Amino acid sequence: MVKIDSSGWSEVPGNGITDVALAAAFAGWEMIYLFRKGPDDNKIYLNTFNRLNNAWSSWSEVPGDGTTDVGLAAASIAGTTTAGNIYLFRKGLDDRVYLNILAHGPSITSGITTDTWSGWSEVPGGSATDVALAAAALGQDVYLFRKGIDDNRIYLNRFNRLSRDWSGWSEVPGDVTTNVALAAAPFSDGPTAQNIYLFAKGINDNKIYLNVLTQNPFESDPTLVRTWSGWSEVPGGSATDVALAATFSEGGPPPIPSTLFLFRRGIDDNRIYLNMFDRSNNTWSAWSEVPGGDTSDGATDVAPSVALVSAPGVFDPLSPNVHLFAKGVDDKRAYANTLSITA
Repeated sequence: MVKIDSSGWSEVPGNGITDVALAAAFAGWEMIYLFRKGPDDNKIYLNTFNRLNNAWSSWSEVPGDGTTDVGLAAASIAGTTTAGNIYLFRKGLDDRVYLNILAHGPSITSGITTDTWSGWSEVPGGSATDVALAAAALGQDVYLFRKGIDDNRIYLNRFNRLSRDWSGWSEVPGDVTTNVALAAAPFSDGPTAQNIYLFAKGINDNKIYLNVLTQNPFESDPTLVRTWSGWSEVPGGSATDVALAATFSEGGPPPIPSTLFLFRRGIDDNRIYLNMFDRSNNTWSAWSEVPGGDTSDGATDVAPSVALVSAPGVFDPLSPNVHLFAKGVDDKRAYANTLSITA
């Protein structure tokens, strides 16, 4: 099992505040994008962190005049070492589901790295939700998960960025229902399969459940089959009353193994806890509190948010880090904690 070293909690510069969970994603290997909802205007704001100089930009509104009353969801598809797309999803004030795509990369004419947004468009299918969405990218597909408003069941819509087609909404198999947002993370399973690990909080018991989607073999194979494992409780016996956060690392220089990182908020103490899944031996680490120090005291009253760099399959001259974000309980400010991964 990997070891984690914490930078401690520090406030994200810019005086940005929010009343819901944050969302984070990477583009290329050098940039982290952090999204928040404004508590008064419901508009959507962005702050970027450059890993090369450890500097934040400042908060600015995401183009398109999108608004929401819940948290955002973001998924990344890597392009090259300096390029990639971020798929940003929001629940509209009308409960419908909307997408805005960020293209991050060097300009064809100038070579200067720029960000271009597609603008907001409704996700086809006409479905709605009353909580935040969850999204994860696997190969050339973006998987989008939502909770049904009336039945609390869990639904999936898949977007292929090459064909730009949506699969349509379908129910995720199993009997688990939830009353909060889902959490999803892609995770490789050796050379013959790809996975998405989907996490849900149970409605009545607040326990944490996992359902694994497997693409076998890879999506480029015409015989591709997608199967679900079925829901099972995550070991450790812990519970939460808000959404979870999850990300993964494909490992690093040996002997760092491929690891999935799952974060939850404690019900009674508002602290953030981590459980790690080691793919090499299929074991969980057990829950432990995320170290942090005094700033924000590592506490939150909403779901945490997380992004991992480096990007899968992309050269990264820096060591892999988990970038964890949380909203302060009283001051509503955004805080960051960088978790370094070592063997």
